[in-house]
Amino acid sequence: MSGTALATGGMITGVSTSGYSAILTAVAAVPAGVWDEILTGATHNIPTSAGRRLRQLAAYSITDGTAQGGNGHSITLEAGESAGDHVLNRNLIVITAGTGLGQTRTIVDYDSTSKVAVVDRDWWVSPDATSEYQVLADDTPLVVDHGVAQGGTANTITFRATASAEDEIYQHGIITILAGTGRGQTRLLHSYNGTTKVATICGEDWTTTPDTTTVYVVMPYGVTATGCISPDVLRDLIKVAGVLL
Repeated sequence: MSGTALATGGMITGVSTSGYSAILTAVAAVPAGVWDEILTGATHNIPTSAGRRLRQLAAYSITDGTAQGGNGHSITLEAGESAGDHVLNRNLIVITAGTGLGQTRTIVDYDSTSKVAVVDRDWWVSPDATSEYQVLADDTPLVVDHGVAQGGTANTITFRATASAEDEIYQHGIITILAGTGRGQTRLLHSYNGTTKVATICGEDWTTTPDTTTVYVVMPYGVTATGCISPDVLRDLIKVAGVLL
């Protein structure tokens, strides 16, 4: 049949030897091209696609994408991110490409409306709209509570709205401000009101009062400090100690 190529003895009639070799070369290049393809967020970022799934499986990724922006200690995830409020808290976020490549932080609070994830400490290089990220499954050990403060006074800090509702649950824990206003301060906790989320610190007041940008972490301690004990109780303890000695 004119214009129709037929296979004969492993060859294709109507195709020259050089054309046949070119076809074989092209066919052989297909699997090599597939396996050697570079899988990046820019070229393989379609939800549920094979390329994106491969990248996620390889990294135990919960979600990934390209940021909309960021600042000193936050990153705005892509507009289509579907995770709910606080769902990504305490997982790791890694900048995999673009501005800030190579940085890893722990997410302390995530807002599904704004898509802003606040991280546990300042970035060396703040992410921007070129930053690709992955969120990896993790959970921070030896942490009682971790989040963004709702505010503070000279000797208090108001924990995140989802902190424990149980009074005194954080009493005598160590609180450290990791980022934002008051960064670097550490105190012992004297008391905690589970209704208002207000924690009162022991001893000296804050050098810098926490506010709504303050990222804090509470770690277990359990030892009562003298700064947390009333003068009357402290006096009685000293009397008891004197008798025992």
